[in-house]
Amino acid sequence: MDGESVQMTTTQNDRHDDGAASFDPVLNPKFEKYGEANKVVIEYPRMMRALKKVEDCRQMSKGAREPECMLIIGQPGVGKTTIKDHYLSQHPRQETKAGTHVPVLAATIPVPAKMSTMATALLAGLGDPLAAHGALDAKTLRLYKLVKDCGVELIILDEFQHFIDRDNDRVLRSVADWLKNLITETKKPVVLTGLPCCRKVLEANEQLRRRFSCQLNVNAFSWRAPGRPEFRKFLALLQRSLPLESAIDFSDEEMAKRFYHASHGRVGALTKIAKGAVFIALEKGEKRISQEMLAQSFADRLLPQEDRGRRKDDPDNPFHAGWEHVQKQAFAAIASKHASKPKAASGRSKKQVRQAAAEVFRAG
Repeated sequence: MDGESVQMTTTQNDRHDDGAASFDPVLNPKFEKYGEANKVVIEYPRMMRALKKVEDCRQMSKGAREPECMLIIGQPGVGKTTIKDHYLSQHPRQETKAGTHVPVLAATIPVPAKMSTMATALLAGLGDPLAAHGALDAKTLRLYKLVKDCGVELIILDEFQHFIDRDNDRVLRSVADWLKNLITETKKPVVLTGLPCCRKVLEANEQLRRRFSCQLNVNAFSWRAPGRPEFRKFLALLQRSLPLESAIDFSDEEMAKRFYHASHGRVGALTKIAKGAVFIALEKGEKRISQEMLAQSFADRLLPQEDRGRRKDDPDNPFHAGWEHVQKQAFAAIASKHASKPKAASGRSKKQVRQAAAEVFRAG
């Protein structure tokens, strides 16, 4: 697969969350294309590199005395869970005459996070009908056996930072020990995904930290060079993946800047805006996505509830026609305010002030 391909795969459907519809859009023929949009996963280069690293862990661990484990960290909305879901779709469970084969076992750490509930989630993923029954020790022993019986080759634990939220050193040490034993007893690689604070669990156990020497930091896209071309390339792939045509070019320099300010480079926010615009177009009976629909989608899906009064016609909305003029005015005001101060007072020359203000304008 190359970095510019777009693959259809089943994912959890997004819901139109402005409260305007009380029905399932996928079941309504009018919104059939919205269901198509929800099934698209964009295989962009950054995601493909992450998937390859996960696959490398699985392959390198076969027959190894010590499995190759991996930690994937990043801020919310940058695509960590999408990486997990897409990898799972490539290695689905299979029902055979010999029994259930689960090549990749995945679970999301529940809240409140406890080792017992984590064991329950993993047992449920293996099809254990009594997943919630028994003490932790009993669950753990059943888990070891089922991992072997179901032919598990890789274990993925998502949202691992839920353990960190408890911020208790004793809990962290216990989790680290349980995880180390899981790897030792099953000899299966484990991939952890979550926020950067997940490193705390690894720091609680030196042996565990050594096993998770492979770490990948998934970042949001950047507007600064050299990240801007990569961001615009993703927008082109995003537009191409949608089931409706667009009256505008997502990857155009000016439009890309609007997308960046609306999303701060987060994949989750970008796809929400695009899919929301598809829904709005279908709701209106239109065949093409317009900039006005992007503005409405941003207001409906990304603004906090208390800010949604600004809606699509607010000049602060990045997809509003007059948004860039408002930004330029703000830039000019910042530059004028700071450039009027003596260098000794501000610590910067006029040129440095204008450059700093320009960075504020470009990066949002």
